[in-house]
Amino acid sequence: MNLSPSYHLSSALNLLATLAIAAVGAVVFSLLSWPLPWMLGALTSTLVGSLLGFRPYIPMRLFTAMLLILGIYAGAALDQSLLVTIWHWPLSLIGMVLLVAATTAASHWYFRRFAGFDNTTALFASVPGAQSLVLILGARSGADEKQMLIPQITRVLAVIYFVPLILVSAGDLTGLDISRIRDVPDEAWALPEWPSVLWALGAVVLGAWVAKRLRWPQPLMLGPLSGIALLQISGLTDLSIPGQALVPVQFVLGTYLGTKFAKIRWRTAVIISGHSLVALLITVTLVALMTALLTLATDIPPAAIFLAFAPGGLPEMVLIAATLNADPAFVVVHHVVRFLIIAIALPWVAGRVAKPQS
Repeated sequence: MNLSPSYHLSSALNLLATLAIAAVGAVVFSLLSWPLPWMLGALTSTLVGSLLGFRPYIPMRLFTAMLLILGIYAGAALDQSLLVTIWHWPLSLIGMVLLVAATTAASHWYFRRFAGFDNTTALFASVPGAQSLVLILGARSGADEKQMLIPQITRVLAVIYFVPLILVSAGDLTGLDISRIRDVPDEAWALPEWPSVLWALGAVVLGAWVAKRLRWPQPLMLGPLSGIALLQISGLTDLSIPGQALVPVQFVLGTYLGTKFAKIRWRTAVIISGHSLVALLITVTLVALMTALLTLATDIPPAAIFLAFAPGGLPEMVLIAATLNADPAFVVVHHVVRFLIIAIALPWVAGRVAKPQS
């Protein structure tokens, strides 16, 4: 299907307007020294514009390009030390399994009891992660797509907003370098030697291809992440990517998330989002309790534990952990494990509580 030049011009102008609105929010957040300004500022101004009737536009190619950069960055954060440290994480991995089950069950009960969702919709609205997979399975299982979508979007947006603020307000108790949260890190970086570059390019291409063949969600993130991680762990490469590389990723991802409410009436969004925030509060309370228990039982920094368990999307939580330098390897591994738990368990659970559509 050939699109007219006027369509391409209209899309380009809409993209420029969207980026301009997002940039206003990013600049305001930067001037106020608020956390993660390039992501949260862009998200806020785009979200407000969406609810006021503006139809923001971010092409999927631009969004997936940012996921590619994020995947490479996250993969480079893993190295041979992971083979040693991962054996120190059994309690937190068990905690992840328990939290996925407990938070899903608690939110499911709330949506059924107080929001009036049917059994199927309540299940898919409650799953804390793997949003793309959840929405696909929910649609196939007969869930109300609007009632399922708004809680999932609200959860991601609220986690992105409030998790950095919680970590900042907790100060030194989190084990984070708070100055890093407020400013873009100024890190020196040298281009790696050409053999490492060739290995990395090969790993990115092969990883993306394998991920697409295996039908992984977000293959342009998880494929390169896996490929680069294997190189780093094997010792074939020793990549070091500066934090500045995440600035465009923060900006585009925040803007993209702000577009999610463009086609939803704000009155409907407010009502369902209110219930979603209550369910999220229940979830975050359980996450905080598990974080406190593991902080007492292990020597893992509280911020890393909290980020590993926070019910945000995989790209968003990996980005926040990388930006805050909160043990990205620990957070990446736990969110990948959570995704696998959901991918394996959700179809089984859905088959027992939902009636698939014919």
